[in-house]
Order: sequence, then structure tokens, then C-alpha cells
Amino acid sequence: MTCNGAVDFRNMKNTYAYALLPVIIAIGIAFVSCSAIEQRRAAQHCRFEIADIEVAKFSLSDMSLSLQLKVANPGTKVAVIDKMDLYLYIEDRKTVNVIFSGVSVPPGATKTMNALLSVPYSAMGMSLANIAKSNGAIRYRLAGTAYMNTTMGVVKLPVTITKN
Repeated sequence: MTCNGAVDFRNMKNTYAYALLPVIIAIGIAFVSCSAIEQRRAAQHCRFEIADIEVAKFSLSDMSLSLQLKVANPGTKVAVIDKMDLYLYIEDRKTVNVIFSGVSVPPGATKTMNALLSVPYSAMGMSLANIAKSNGAIRYRLAGTAYMNTTMGVVKLPVTITKN
């Protein structure tokens, strides 16, 4: 109000604008958060496949493996995986931990994730003898957890991928 009893609407408009600003910001954050949650939820429908695993080099104590993992998104929304923490099993024997960094897979697309691993022979034990006897038919399995970060916390998705 002014001295003559009239209402000054200019100051009221500024007050309302300042009062609405936090509400508008909160709505914007909620919209972005919902989108991020949907992208991480879409990861549940992804298909994982060991595309290729081959020996990169041998040494006296270990062998290096080149591992390619395909992630296919059959859904209609972008799928986001923030991290994958897996163990490589060779002939059903747990060998080494494999950590893949995040990946974003568009709808209907497939992305390839790569890792170079060093597998000590001691971790393979008798599996090494079985591999030597086999004619190239080696069983591989990756098992562990995919992690999706959301505003509500971390969502964990169990993952098991096999290749004969």
C-alpha cells in the first residue's frame, strides 16, 4: 500500500514472481528426474550378449583376453546403465572381476562395450586343463550386477550372460 491507501500492484507482481520461482524450479527438477528414472527402468528390458572373447596375448603367469559385450535395447525409450560389475567365469570357474563404465542405448539400437582382461592362470585352476583338451568350445559366463543411479537411490539389476 502507498501512503494514500492505494495498492501498489508492481510490488505484488514481484512478490508473486519470487514466490512462484521455487515451484517452477521444483517442477523442472521433477520432470528431469522422471525422465532419468524412465531411462534407467528401460535398462531392465535390455538384452546382453557376449559378442566376442578372444585371447589377446599369453605370458608365463596369465593371459590377456579381449571381451566384447553387446547391449541391445528392444524398447521404445533410451536405456541407461551407469555401471556394470561382473565376474567372468571360464568353464564355471570364477576368474576375474570385470567393470564396465556406463552406456546409453537408444531405442531399437545395440551398443558394444569393450574390456581387456588379465586372467591369471592360478585363477583358472583345472579349467585351464579343460580348455587345453577342448577343441575351441569353451564356456564363458558373466554374472553380476548392473547399476542405475536415480534420484531415489541406486537401482541394482542382476545380470547373467553366457556363451558356449
